[in-house]
Amino acid sequence: MKNALLLAAVLLTATGHSQDINLGTASIRINGGTNFKTAGIITMNNAANRIWLNGSLTLGNPDPSVITTSNGAGIVNENTALSGGVLFNAKQVGTYIIPFINSNGEAVPFKLMTTTASATSRPITVATYASASNNTPLPPTATNTLQFGADHSPYMPDRYWKMEMGATFTATVSFSHAPSEDAANGADFGYLNGQFWNGSAWDLSTPVMTQAGAREVWLENYALVSGTTRYWSLAQTGLKLSAKVFLDGPFVSGTALMNDNLRTNGLIPLDAPYNGMGYYAQSDPYAHTTPAVLAVSGNNAIVDWVCVELRDPVGGANVYMRKQALLQRDGDVVAVDGVTPLMIPAVPGSTPKIAIRHRNHLGVMGTDTRIANGTMQHMDFTVPETPVYGINARKTNGTYSTRWSGNAKWAVVGNVLKYTGPDNDRDPILTAIGGTLPANTVTGYAATDVNMDGVTKYTGAGNDRDPILANIGGTVPSNVLTEQLP
Repeated sequence: MKNALLLAAVLLTATGHSQDINLGTASIRINGGTNFKTAGIITMNNAANRIWLNGSLTLGNPDPSVITTSNGAGIVNENTALSGGVLFNAKQVGTYIIPFINSNGEAVPFKLMTTTASATSRPITVATYASASNNTPLPPTATNTLQFGADHSPYMPDRYWKMEMGATFTATVSFSHAPSEDAANGADFGYLNGQFWNGSAWDLSTPVMTQAGAREVWLENYALVSGTTRYWSLAQTGLKLSAKVFLDGPFVSGTALMNDNLRTNGLIPLDAPYNGMGYYAQSDPYAHTTPAVLAVSGNNAIVDWVCVELRDPVGGANVYMRKQALLQRDGDVVAVDGVTPLMIPAVPGSTPKIAIRHRNHLGVMGTDTRIANGTMQHMDFTVPETPVYGINARKTNGTYSTRWSGNAKWAVVGNVLKYTGPDNDRDPILTAIGGTLPANTVTGYAATDVNMDGVTKYTGAGNDRDPILANIGGTVPSNVLTEQLP
């Protein structure tokens, strides 16, 4: 290569800030087996600058600005064996940008953002390479590109990544791919999702932030574990869903809206609750909203968190994916930003059934399937015309259908409304208020708050016990109402 410094078997070490490296208009080529180490800062300020990396580049400087670039300069790291890579030390707070580019000069940067400093070394090695259109060659140890048993390569951008962690800490990480590396079905198929090889399959159970059509995936607050290596790919995958559902507890038939007392009383948690209730949300286990989202009032005010499930298209008994979402007063189910329809990881072209759960209402599942093809899919559980699984799966409330309320023990055992007998839903309400004085009340975010007004009450107007009796029939206390999910 013209104007390149070829390091075939040489260890070049620069120490001290006085030995910072300014490439000017030259490039550096690091061949396999060669280590290039610098304790200073590498500055690349010209599009002709390249670090051709087939060996290892070690950056001893712990500062996030250890590499600075401009005008298209970057690191070319296209070794398909994912050997070598860039080793840096993420000790300080800030954004560490490894300015990878592909051999065409297109930017595919790796970013790691830390919010806490460390007195000790936090080393991490990253490497990347572009693959062919069928996503071969595979990275080390990976054996296929299957997702849910199907060839996923047409929906994967043609690039792989390696992360090798030398310390345990939490950071936000992002991967990017270039336009020339778009998946065969196009960049706008759907949201990108990060997936890593877990030793036997590509694992989608990682919190992801991305935008439709974007070429960058963010792993927010990702736990890096010392001594582990992750091989990553990016997948264009997902079902776009515009869903509506009414919860009977807070529903007001005269306005066709739900009350948002939990929100106005500041009781809705910023972190979604369903993982802690035993319903692991593979898509976003750390789903989190913001105070600004919960400050919105009116018809789009947030009522509570819900859990959306994608289930198998035949019988619906198998849950493929869960996502935690927010519910507005008008019944719209939205993403954590309080506005956007949901994007749920799914096999492109698959046709799952949709189910929605809530922490103290019985779940409901549609019998119709929806297709994961990148176009918006609609599911409205508030209208009686929408077919749902089972018998008496929803409550009729005027001209609307609402979810059955009263499952005060949802996070403990079963999904059956019971007023008497073992594991009933009445006793947890009495226990919550103290167990001895039925007139007591307690304020808080709790499954025992059946009507979701922010207060658990056992007796008196607006209590949480009467809706349970009414929903099981009202005259025979031993009746039960079973959730209609397969």
